[in-house]
Amino acid sequence: MTPASSSSSGSFSPAERDLIRREFGMHFGSYPSLTEGILLRVWRSGPLQGQPKVPSAVRSMLERGLVEVRKDRLWAHAIFTEAGLAALRTLAADRRFLPPDRFEHLRQELGLTAEKWRRISAQQSHQRTPVIAGPADLDRHSKIRTSLCAFLRA
Repeated sequence: MTPASSSSSGSFSPAERDLIRREFGMHFGSYPSLTEGILLRVWRSGPLQGQPKVPSAVRSMLERGLVEVRKDRLWAHAIFTEAGLAALRTLAADRRFLPPDRFEHLRQELGLTAEKWRRISAQQSHQRTPVIAGPADLDRHSKIRTSLCAFLRA
C-alpha cells in the first residue's frame, strides 16, 4: 500500500483511515482511547503461535514508523508513536476525514480542541434530553431538578 498523496490526510492511506475510523469509533456504548491503541489478535496455534496477527493497514503504518506493536499476556496492541500522533493530529484537523461529531474524543486526546464542554448543535436542540454545555448549565439543571423533586414530593 502506498501512502495517501494528499498532505491533508496526514499521510494515511484510505485503508488506514478506514481502520482508524473503525477502531476508534464507539464500541459497546463507549469510545476507545488512543492510549489503548489498536487491538490486534494473536496466533493461538501453528508456527506463528504467540505472534500478533498484523492487518495490512497496520503493517504499512508499522513500516513507516507510525505505530509500534506491544504484546501483553493475551493480546497485542498497535500503539501510535510520536510521528504517528503528529500524523493523526493532521488527519483529525481536517473535518472530512474524522468528523467531529463522531470523533470529538480523539480531537480532545490529541489536544485539538480547547473546549471542555460540548456545545449544543442546531440538530440536538430539539431533543428532550438536555445537553450540558458548561458548568453554569450543570448548576442550572441541578437547581431545576431539585425544585422539581421537591414539588413532586409535596
